[in-house]
Amino acid sequence: MRILHLSSEYPPQQVFGLGRFVCDLAEELARLGHEVIVITNSLGGEYYECITNGVKVLRVDFPPPPKPPLVSGQIMVFNILLLRRAAKLGWDLLNQLDVVCSHDWLTAPAAQALCDTFGIPHVCTFHDVLSGKRLGKPSGEFDRFSMEAERWAAEKASHLIANSHATRNELIQSYGVEPGRISVVTCGISPGVLKLEDDSLRLNAFEMSLRRIRIRCCFMWAGSMRKRASISCWKRSLE
Repeated sequence: MRILHLSSEYPPQQVFGLGRFVCDLAEELARLGHEVIVITNSLGGEYYECITNGVKVLRVDFPPPPKPPLVSGQIMVFNILLLRRAAKLGWDLLNQLDVVCSHDWLTAPAAQALCDTFGIPHVCTFHDVLSGKRLGKPSGEFDRFSMEAERWAAEKASHLIANSHATRNELIQSYGVEPGRISVVTCGISPGVLKLEDDSLRLNAFEMSLRRIRIRCCFMWAGSMRKRASISCWKRSLE
């Protein structure tokens, strides 16, 4: 398949866990033999076009046009930049895409525009739902705008992916999405993230300490994927 992902972030840029999720997913799809393209935010003009682990990564033009004062307006301008970058792929390649994947409502407008133009499916992944993040109590104009944008994306996309069963339930409860339109692809970490330095001396000492206290240890991570409170911090504490 020829798959296009539109993402608001992508490594080496890391704002939240969304970028890591998209990266691991895109690289695994490429490993399985699919042709994968990611269009994402700029990094000050760096990494404008590159291939990383089989994934073609394209970044929007830099510098961007002047930013509107409201965050909602800034996100809409970003979607225009995504479409401009996609246009550089050329009509022929865009017409051969099998699916366009957006991630949260942040890139759904551009994805839907491409899908309407070329008659291809739009799969929108919800990494969270605002009502869940706000514990059912959204506040302010941006929250209200975000909820309407989520509702629109949920209605327009051909199919939805939720990154947890909780997110799936929130889509059903908040926006009345038919359960059959939602698949669950749970968050995960690429095993390579957990690889530690090969230090036999320290490993043997650790195993001996476990034997002395006669318990078996199993580490399981359940927490944020943000850079400041992520699996990377936990990994460094073990090194």
